[in-house]
Amino acid sequence: MSQAFCEDIEAKRSQNQVTLLDDEKSLKDIKKKIALLEAEAKEVEVLISKSRVEASDLDAALTKAKEESSWILKTIKASDEDQFSLSTQKKELEALKDDLVSFKLFLG
Repeated sequence: MSQAFCEDIEAKRSQNQVTLLDDEKSLKDIKKKIALLEAEAKEVEVLISKSRVEASDLDAALTKAKEESSWILKTIKASDEDQFSLSTQKKELEALKDDLVSFKLFLG
């Protein structure tokens, strides 16, 4: 009986060693996966940081474009106002010319 008991214990010990080796391999695999995930997380953090910088640059470019657009619109409006003013002055000059021609005809 003692022999059978020792064999049983040895079999269990052997089984435990196999289980322990499997567990150690699983633990190593898990550690590798954790390291890969941590590396990916760092890459994502770098990408997020770059994206924030790009977003800031894009925001600055958008602000500049809005300012330029506003300036262009003001210039166009001023140009339209100048055009209207010139058109009005031209009409006034034509009216004065007509009056002058009429006056010359009147004089003779």
